Amino acid sequence: MRTVLLSLIIVVLCQACNQQTRKPDTNAGNPEAQAQQLMTAGNHLAAAEEYTRLAETRPQLAPYYQLRTADNLFRANDAEQASEIIRQVQASRPVDIFYSDILHARFALAQGDSQGALSLLKQKPETKLPLDLLADWHESRAKAYELTLNFLIAVQERIELDTYLLDPLLRRNNIQTIWDDLNRIKLNVLQEIRSSTSLSMSAWIELSIINQTMLFKGDLLEQSLASWIEQYPQHIATPLITNEISKLSKQAVLQPDQIAILLPLSGQYEKASHAIREGILNAWYDNTDYRPKIKIYDANALNISTVYRQAVEEGADFVIGPLEKKAIEALMNDGELSTITLALNHADQTGPERSYTVTNKIPKLIQFGLSPEDEARQAAERAIFDGHNKALIITPNNTFGSRLAQAFSDTWINLGGKVLEHVGFEHRLRDYSTPVKQLLNIDSSQLRANKLRQKINRSMKSETRLREDADMIFMAAVPLSARQIVPQLKFHLASNIPVYSSSHAYSGVINRSADNDMNGIFFTDMPALLVDQRLASSVHIKLNDNWSADTSNFRRLYALGVDAYRLIPYIGKLSLQETAVYNGETGDLYIDKDGRIRRKLLWARFTNGRARLLPD
Repeated sequence: MRTVLLSLIIVVLCQACNQQTRKPDTNAGNPEAQAQQLMTAGNHLAAAEEYTRLAETRPQLAPYYQLRTADNLFRANDAEQASEIIRQVQASRPVDIFYSDILHARFALAQGDSQGALSLLKQKPETKLPLDLLADWHESRAKAYELTLNFLIAVQERIELDTYLLDPLLRRNNIQTIWDDLNRIKLNVLQEIRSSTSLSMSAWIELSIINQTMLFKGDLLEQSLASWIEQYPQHIATPLITNEISKLSKQAVLQPDQIAILLPLSGQYEKASHAIREGILNAWYDNTDYRPKIKIYDANALNISTVYRQAVEEGADFVIGPLEKKAIEALMNDGELSTITLALNHADQTGPERSYTVTNKIPKLIQFGLSPEDEARQAAERAIFDGHNKALIITPNNTFGSRLAQAFSDTWINLGGKVLEHVGFEHRLRDYSTPVKQLLNIDSSQLRANKLRQKINRSMKSETRLREDADMIFMAAVPLSARQIVPQLKFHLASNIPVYSSSHAYSGVINRSADNDMNGIFFTDMPALLVDQRLASSVHIKLNDNWSADTSNFRRLYALGVDAYRLIPYIGKLSLQETAVYNGETGDLYIDKDGRIRRKLLWARFTNGRARLLPD
């Protein structure tokens, strides 16, 4: 059918170009009715055929019907034929040009080109337009903004889209997407803009603020929802979203009476465990509204099963820990998970199928750790977003370096980038010039010059040539190494190649003299170390006063402990609401389909020896 349809379309296009005289249209009533019905019913191939016939019988509207044909073919997943038709359409009327731009934008979105789509969707013509085209225009703009993570503008577009949707199912889906997008916007952003937006947008924002601040407050939530409904009685979020909030509140509230903390308080992980423990206890002390009983156990990979059973028998209805990967895997393999457990690391194995609590939604095992792989993946995403696609990688010659290099490479390649070179270096080198030269291909240039000198048997001048094919460098290195690698890059004239780093390059402490050589380096890290308001919070002040957190090498683990405790009431929401995010000390946190908490980190840049926060 598709071959016949394409042949028919091509004939019609040729006939339309010849502008031959046609007999008058004899169709009674609405000649487009059948095609519109087929399109609305989702029978897009049949609709495409019908619009092709309309283009033949009504040549004065042929470009419009040809675009309709292409639209239906695209919806039927035949982008190749749709693209071929659009290329041949000679659009002149404003409505046809507008329609053509929408279709080209849809093709761009299918390729992930959000900026290209937005450039085609800048403005609507000042003429009467079909409602479905207006709906397509707003929806395409919304999808483009969602691709760029600009959820606020996407919400505005979808609110406008609602006014053009006639199909109840399409309206319902759009309303749900508005809500999902709102839940991706930080609470402080919503609070800042709620009084400066349109009435409709303001109502949505108020509802989202209620959801984010009162979800766990039972009667107060219901009172707030009732007040909101009374203030906005005809709002499109009622009853779909308001009922969803009420239901989620009943399912999501998680406030255990006794929490067991299982950490290896002696041995290899003693200092790390103490840092996490103090973070948990300080967060507990800082929360005057909710202070469950806490019991601390010394648990490691060898005794985890015994200690876990003991903690539950002694009344624990929530567990924080264990810390070691092998201990987590032991619990997974033993089937010992009798209560919700927030492990403080990510196990290497995937383990058996997840088990759930009585709600059948909250996983019994949730894995939360400071995964360095997450940082490498986000470095790849940021660099691609910044317009780069040819990468060099420099990491330590150890398991840690290999993990980060692999995580970066996998994400980079999946996003369309190319890895040109990966060079490893040994820890605590006195001179980093050798691996840097290898990374920049300078050693190869020098080797060629030396061979040429030997061949002609006389001295000669040679100029070291820097590779010109790379447009970014990913570096994973602790401060001691990073502070020597970056000057070597600059010395070898590679200062024009931007360097993106994991958080490991930043000590977390302001040290202008030591970090001045790293000016210009982009790196990702947690809010606890980059946001002034976080650094001035009561928890951090207590940590700094009592536990020397300002100079400790374990500041990030303090933050992990703080988030591990503060997350507890939100675990239900994060598990039950797919787009829910908790704005924590260690990042913007969400739970993926495997029950692992993922972190969206912030970006900063060294300027005058200090870490300066960059916009999202």
